[in-house]
Amino acid sequence: MLTIAGAFPLMQYMQTDALLQGSDISFRISPFTQWETTAKCSFLQAKNLTTNDWLVWMPANRFSQEIMYRFRDGKKIKHAYISTEL
Repeated sequence: MLTIAGAFPLMQYMQTDALLQGSDISFRISPFTQWETTAKCSFLQAKNLTTNDWLVWMPANRFSQEIMYRFRDGKKIKHAYISTEL
């Protein structure tokens, strides 16, 4: 589109039949009193049924894992922990 301010790209979006499927899975395990590990997975599939092609701009599948160590409660500091996540 050309205006007095310059050229601006024009986007046109069209509706289509689509199928979106996904799941979120989360596990939390505490093998010892002060240790805890958490694993999370997110899966998503989005398909354009009209063209039999994948939809663009959908979030990627994700996996993360966290390991946490909880310190024993002291007189001044309570509920302290340290963790790392990948």
